[in-house]
Amino acid sequence: ATSLTAGTYTIKYAWGTEAIACDDMTSSTTITVASGSNKATSASVTISGKTGKGRLYACNATKVTDSNDKSIAAKTVVYKSMYLDAKAPTLSVTVTNGTTYSKSKTATIKIADTIGLAEGTHTIKYAWGTSELACSGLTSSTTIETAAGDKSASANVTISGKNGTGKIYICNAAAIKDAVGNTRAASTLLSADMYLDNTAPTITYSLVSPVSCTSSTCGTSGYLAPLKVKATCTDNGKITSFIVKDAQDTSDTQSNTS
Repeated sequence: ATSLTAGTYTIKYAWGTEAIACDDMTSSTTITVASGSNKATSASVTISGKTGKGRLYACNATKVTDSNDKSIAAKTVVYKSMYLDAKAPTLSVTVTNGTTYSKSKTATIKIADTIGLAEGTHTIKYAWGTSELACSGLTSSTTIETAAGDKSASANVTISGKNGTGKIYICNAAAIKDAVGNTRAASTLLSADMYLDNTAPTITYSLVSPVSCTSSTCGTSGYLAPLKVKATCTDNGKITSFIVKDAQDTSDTQSNTS
């Protein structure tokens, strides 16, 4: 019967999403063939820490022969499909136009995974603040439901009644897993800008001219002569317009783009 030539054969291998030449394979194992063996001889290798629709490529570093002098040429490359996923699910929070002031804003909290999420109910804690918050300080919560294999799932939360150049902070109360067991650790803290303004504008007035009023400057008709008054408007956000009225209820609407 035909048998393999006895010896120890070095088998090189590598995982990749594109073809790999034998000389570029950086890992190796050995297969030892006993004298006169006519049975298949094998070795096992494990690939981890990779992600993608790849292949395991292997090649024999030297020629392999049998007792009839048949051979497999050195550096013969073979491969087998091997799809792997080593990436943890992602957690994100987004706010549209977060740095533009408004009375309230809505944030979208999203869980996603390129391969697919595990089934579960995920509690996401959140809070708004003008200084950094810890996960333990987030007092509100929402839940996101995922079915096995879902690529993504999300929930919206709305913040109102706050003031300032703040952020919304979120964190996951427990670990988030995907379909193959990759894990996003619990208490992953994230934030997004969320500027809010719920304070009415303030207006202050100052007399510019005349500084004092006499009969010669004010007249005797009971009305003051024309006065120049400076009105200053301030607000957390952007003032779009304001109305100034005199004692006779004559009004003038002023626009302000600053």
